[in-house]
Amino acid sequence: MIFADRVSLVTGASQGIGEAIAEELGRAGATVVLVDIQKDKLEQVATRLAGLGIRALAYEADVTDADRAARVVEEVLGVERNEVTGLRLRNVKSGKTSEVAVAGVFIAIGHKPNTDAFRGQIELDDKGFVVANHAKTVVDGIFAAGDVQDHVYRQAVTAAGSGCMAALEAQRYLESQGQ
Repeated sequence: MIFADRVSLVTGASQGIGEAIAEELGRAGATVVLVDIQKDKLEQVATRLAGLGIRALAYEADVTDADRAARVVEEVLGVERNEVTGLRLRNVKSGKTSEVAVAGVFIAIGHKPNTDAFRGQIELDDKGFVVANHAKTVVDGIFAAGDVQDHVYRQAVTAAGSGCMAALEAQRYLESQGQ
């Protein structure tokens, strides 16, 4: 695999898809840099992976906010050649930067739904998730899918499945409107 003897950074690595990606990269021989906002869970994952013989480094950071993410990952290196060759990282406490050679960057965000733009327009729960029943919101003709409405599973598989569900509901709605 292309990640053997390389370093890969995985965000959202304290659980779910991020954790699974980190483990698979580690099993393929990569050193994994684990990044997540949940420090305690992140350290547990790093310890568990180390028990499997995987070299894992844990970095606490919130990458759901672009400004905060930019403070940790300052630059992805190599993109001008359509590849990832490394990262320029900034220590958020000291401000010092360092470069680390990595073969991949995997972004998995699911702790805070990106729904601020909808506040006051559709119903959101106290954590910011869209309130939906079978993908239907309380606003006629508006449907929600994936991470924004699923506070349990949150990630890509849910997004794909509920995206299909929302598309079917949207089709039914359009048909009921004579369109």
